[in-house]
Amino acid sequence: MTAKFGVMITMAIFMTLVIAVCALFFGLRSGQGSPSEGTGMLFYAFIQALDYLALAFFLGIFLKRAGVAIALYVMYAYVFEFLSAG
Repeated sequence: MTAKFGVMITMAIFMTLVIAVCALFFGLRSGQGSPSEGTGMLFYAFIQALDYLALAFFLGIFLKRAGVAIALYVMYAYVFEFLSAG
């Protein structure tokens, strides 16, 4: 359980670093604004990645069936979230 939680945290950190590198690259390439502008949003990106991974982790542990957990997660991510945003 602890190892799975550690992988979840590591993946969220990796995703946040990828977002930071991409944002820095495209921000410096455009030449507008300062490089440190909007760095507070990286924390929100980390929290969002951790939230999605925690939901998938919870579904995997709670349902104990990989196929059902994946199907519910995909339905949430691609169907219910778009419906609730609309």
